[in-house]
Amino acid sequence: MIWRLVLEILMIVFFTFGGGAVFIPMFEKTLVESLGIFTPVTYTSIIAVVNSLPGVTGGKIASYAGFFSYGWIGFILASLAFIVPGIIMMVVAYKFVNRMKQSRIMKDISLYIKPIVVGIFLSIIVKFLDLSIQGLGWIEGIVIFVVAFYLLDQKKVQPILVIIMAIIYGVIKINI
Repeated sequence: MIWRLVLEILMIVFFTFGGGAVFIPMFEKTLVESLGIFTPVTYTSIIAVVNSLPGVTGGKIASYAGFFSYGWIGFILASLAFIVPGIIMMVVAYKFVNRMKQSRIMKDISLYIKPIVVGIFLSIIVKFLDLSIQGLGWIEGIVIFVVAFYLLDQKKVQPILVIIMAIIYGVIKINI
């Protein structure tokens, strides 16, 4: 089973274009639906925690899944499965893009990828909104969203401070 996890991580890394927002639904399909390592609620909690920590989201998810399932050997193998393909692809991509950066094809490719990335982000937002509302209820979920948006967008509060405030609120709410 450890090799299946490693193979699944390799496939996600090799066939996914984008950052953490793209990896989140891919890992969910694999870790929740295919392998059954996490429940949907546990996976959502893991995403909340890894997004509050610095570093690459996909790498943290892969590493945690490896450790959760197989201990330190799982952690090491899952981490390597996530990191090594990226290093190989960066070297190859750098050489290719450096030669082709002014070509019309490269400009067209980047033009068409942008709407796809927006769609992926919207998909994640809708899923998290739905899960948040299920856990908190409509009113509390909307209030937290509006307050966080106001603090970040209007008051220019650092995101880490808003995250810390949300964590404190969650801890207080759970203990009441």
